[in-house]
Amino acid sequence: MKEIGLPQQFVNWVMLTVNTVSYKFNVNGAYTECMPAKRGIKQGDPLSSMLFVIMMDYLNRLLHRMQANTEFKYHYRCRELQLTNMAFVDDVLLFSRADLNSVRLMLKVLQDFSQSTGLVVNPRKCRVFFGGVDSDTRLKIREMTTFQEGVLPFKYLGIPMTSKRLEIHRSAAISKKSPVAWKTVCKPRKHGGLHIIDMQVRSNVTMMKLLWNIHKKKDNLWVKWISCYYLKGHDIMQVEEKVQYLWIFKAILRHRDGAVGLQNWNSMEHFKTRIVYKHMRSIEEQVPWYRLFCGKNERPRALITLWKACHGKLATRSRLYHFGIVGFQTCCFCVQEETQDHLLFDCSETREIWKHVLLWIGFSHEPRIWTEELLWLNQICKGKSTRASMLKMAVVESVYGVWNYRNSISFGNMIDKNRIVRNIIDMLVYRGWTKEKLRPHLASLMM
Repeated sequence: MKEIGLPQQFVNWVMLTVNTVSYKFNVNGAYTECMPAKRGIKQGDPLSSMLFVIMMDYLNRLLHRMQANTEFKYHYRCRELQLTNMAFVDDVLLFSRADLNSVRLMLKVLQDFSQSTGLVVNPRKCRVFFGGVDSDTRLKIREMTTFQEGVLPFKYLGIPMTSKRLEIHRSAAISKKSPVAWKTVCKPRKHGGLHIIDMQVRSNVTMMKLLWNIHKKKDNLWVKWISCYYLKGHDIMQVEEKVQYLWIFKAILRHRDGAVGLQNWNSMEHFKTRIVYKHMRSIEEQVPWYRLFCGKNERPRALITLWKACHGKLATRSRLYHFGIVGFQTCCFCVQEETQDHLLFDCSETREIWKHVLLWIGFSHEPRIWTEELLWLNQICKGKSTRASMLKMAVVESVYGVWNYRNSISFGNMIDKNRIVRNIIDMLVYRGWTKEKLRPHLASLMM
């Protein structure tokens, strides 16, 4: 801190904070005596980020001074910007040409930095990466630095780092047929989906954001590098794609047509990913049964079963027979064909379960087939009344309970129908009691 010109009083304040760190440990509920720390500051101390910036600024000054030495040679992709280092969190990246003189000068800078700050490089945690370097030079540089040679790709903060396009190799073929198309899964709930992010659309939006950064953020280091080595004074929206460009830059250029179609592309002050993502998704009509999923008390696993039923995608025997998975399609409760409309709730066995649940929550209704039952539920479940909330929970738990009941019988497990009804009602009480507004109604039902 003295070498970069900070006042002595400020240096004394900082060192007082660093040198007076102490710890207490909680052992079986009792605290130990204070133990002074030999080095460093407490984890999470807001001073740590400032000290890191000061140290890295000093290192940057040393490297900048080194650049005046004629023996130092830049990395061929860093020469125009005179880029020698990048610091991120607690990591430092150093760039130079793979010759012994340049590497020796960088090691001299690190040695001077260590003598001034007390921060010593740990060779076991450092890696050196080469590109287009002969084996003899690699060996000499490894011996000089005592660093291990790194191999691409490697992971940094969980993200694979490589100079080439990442490829996903599937180890095994996927044989299981998806019950619902992934495009449908990614739709908003009002449109029949689960509101899961569509990664293909999100990837396109991310590419557009990179395109907008190149188009607008001229002071960004990455944008400066792109402008220096690829654009060379040309507009990103007009430059022609060339074979020698990096794959990521070519992918960015291919999204220019989509970006031009966005409103206010040229006048955007900030690129808002969420708004662009919504704009790029296809707009479709709402499904009539989306109100059944507006509650917050239902179990997720039960909601998924109801969601598949609303799409008509439950793996009934009729559906499995159609795909050639089973050789019969009769209902496990009767002799009729087991379609979804039959199972929910045209079958006498499942109709009785649903009818008992409806009577318990105060609805006198004669169940019908599932498609007609959905129309009735859409009319009754409008609004946020207590009866509507109870009916939403009841249909979610009943469909889930009936489906589990059917699966148990199909696999030879004998279960009492009355037990299924009791389990559904118990779950309604358990889940509904967490909502204060439903407690009086549940209490009256249980009396």
